[in-house]
Amino acid sequence: MRSVSIWVEFLMYISFILAAISITLYAASEHVEANKTKLIIEQIINTLLNLEYSIENVYSCYECIEKITIVLPKNSVIYFDNGMIYALFYSRYLYNKTTELVNISIEEKNNLYLYNISVQTKPFVGNFNGQGEICILMNKSINILNITRC
Repeated sequence: MRSVSIWVEFLMYISFILAAISITLYAASEHVEANKTKLIIEQIINTLLNLEYSIENVYSCYECIEKITIVLPKNSVIYFDNGMIYALFYSRYLYNKTTELVNISIEEKNNLYLYNISVQTKPFVGNFNGQGEICILMNKSINILNITRC
């Protein structure tokens, strides 16, 4: 009978140790995922600001073209609307980032946070959705800034 009691005590001790380890690992993974969301949001903001800077540069010349490769994090998308560049990203984690140059609105949908990030730039025609290589073309003789896939 004594040997059964020792085994039960040993198993209880082991289960306690495993529970403590699993809670620690879970907390660490949550922290890593939250930091990953922060890095993704900052990467998207940098991408939008780089695009806005490129559009402003091309807009100031008479006739020129610039190629830009847009690399976005997984589960994010970028699209253009005349004079605005938008990026959308879903995450399980809330990260509030404030900046003067970029508009960020966060909406909760089905236990996820939808980040709608936008920046205003010069008016243009054309469209782009997703990621990849785009060409920004300015032709002042017809006064059109055009953004399309290359």
